[in-house]
Amino acid sequence: MSFIKKIAMKSFSQFISFLVLSLGAPLLMAQKEKAAFFGDLHLHTGLSFDSASSGINTTPDEAYRYAIGEAVQYMGRAVQRKRPLDFLAITDHSEYLGVAPLAKDPDGPFADTPWPETFSEIGDSILNFMRIFSSSGFRGSEPAIPEFTTEPLIADNWSKQMAVAQRYNQPGSFTSFIAYEWSPMPGGAHLHRNVIFRGPNYPARPFSSLDSQNPEDLWAYVEGLREDDVQSVLIPHNSNMSQGLMFVSTDSYGDPITAEYAQRRLANERLVEIAQIKGTSETRPEFGMTDEFAGFEVIDLETEQGADPAGGISGRL
Repeated sequence: MSFIKKIAMKSFSQFISFLVLSLGAPLLMAQKEKAAFFGDLHLHTGLSFDSASSGINTTPDEAYRYAIGEAVQYMGRAVQRKRPLDFLAITDHSEYLGVAPLAKDPDGPFADTPWPETFSEIGDSILNFMRIFSSSGFRGSEPAIPEFTTEPLIADNWSKQMAVAQRYNQPGSFTSFIAYEWSPMPGGAHLHRNVIFRGPNYPARPFSSLDSQNPEDLWAYVEGLREDDVQSVLIPHNSNMSQGLMFVSTDSYGDPITAEYAQRRLANERLVEIAQIKGTSETRPEFGMTDEFAGFEVIDLETEQGADPAGGISGRL
């Protein structure tokens, strides 16, 4: 059984990563031999609007405390890890990052707008909550909500996210990666990437799918940052729910991919997430007929409108 399948079977509720990081060191200790570190490179808090729609109010502070082994309250009960993690990247959606709790707060910055009353009327309706954000924030089928996308608000929420991460970073003991998720979902196809920064330099704001839904534009963003020594790696995930578009043979404009395109993608996307709570993206029984684990934790793609069962990784290799 492969290493990643052992990990997937042991803990599917979170994405456990085996890192020999091309990101480089702040995580790696001064030693000659390679070492295995365990952590989570894909975690959302209540600052993501989809998490907030489910009643999750977890803060980044609580997420880091849980990662380093402290007991925290989660959904009305105390939870604590048996062992602390070596690293954590909180990857809240860059689309409307941190807006949901602010918009709901009757005493917050949107107190003089209709938004607090709107969310109060929505109550526990996840569907109605998501309708406010999803069409523009994920699917790109509606214009962005202007009052939620002002540059000062975006920069301020991002600055607060970075400050919490830096407060919990403990070199040589625990690494808190500053990160976010770029989350386009055109036509329902998941083309999401987690953007993980190496540090110590960081951008003034995240690039979201409200800026562009094309991966090539995300690549251009991080390539521009590298000129200022802001290093990062992009990690695609949920290719099993991408309707076959995560590893398609054309670019965002319908042109066939070229060797230059492939090299550019490889330079920016050196890792890919294989397993998480939404299923595995490594393979499917159709492509792994001799692999007894090819069907492990595979979601029912028939429930995804227009889904392509070849959306997984090995189906495109």
